[in-house]
Amino acid sequence: MDQRCSFCGDRDRYDEVRGYSHGYTCAPSLVLLQVGTCEYIVMDRVGGVTLLDALRRGYMQDGDREGRPAHQLALHMAQLCSLTAPPNSTSISSVIGGPVKCYRLFSDPVYGPVGPTPPTGPFETEEMMNLHLRHLRSLESCDPAVIAAHSETHPFVLAHNDFAPRNIMVDHISCMVLAIIDWECAGWFPAH
Repeated sequence: MDQRCSFCGDRDRYDEVRGYSHGYTCAPSLVLLQVGTCEYIVMDRVGGVTLLDALRRGYMQDGDREGRPAHQLALHMAQLCSLTAPPNSTSISSVIGGPVKCYRLFSDPVYGPVGPTPPTGPFETEEMMNLHLRHLRSLESCDPAVIAAHSETHPFVLAHNDFAPRNIMVDHISCMVLAIIDWECAGWFPAH
């Protein structure tokens, strides 16, 4: 069985992560694996192809299948957004309360990601995270749409935080969503 690994590093919070995975999402089974002094969260390999590959290869041409992933993903997103942060969570953080990995925080506004994304935060307030999203620019110097979005506060919800066609596995024949993968960037973020 192929498996995908990511460093966990916080044994005390493993049950919390696993609980969210099993109780509230369609994520495949997660298992804690200890190798020497390192602990890993291991996820069973999921069959199918990425939604990105399905789109590139023309698997989505049949009119019957075009809307299927969009409808399923809307249901998954609604499910995730209904999960509010635990009562003891007061900051924007990873699922287990630590720093977050957020590609948007380390992207050039024009050219996109500028290299490896280091963990950052947790952020005590939405305002602090927004300042980093704006690359430390003042709110007044931004586009009116950014000013409007960054002037509001939102409840914290569970967010995948790297939700893209490359992280959505679909069956290449039926185009049914099989799984949403690569949860390393997931955490408690403002509901936008």
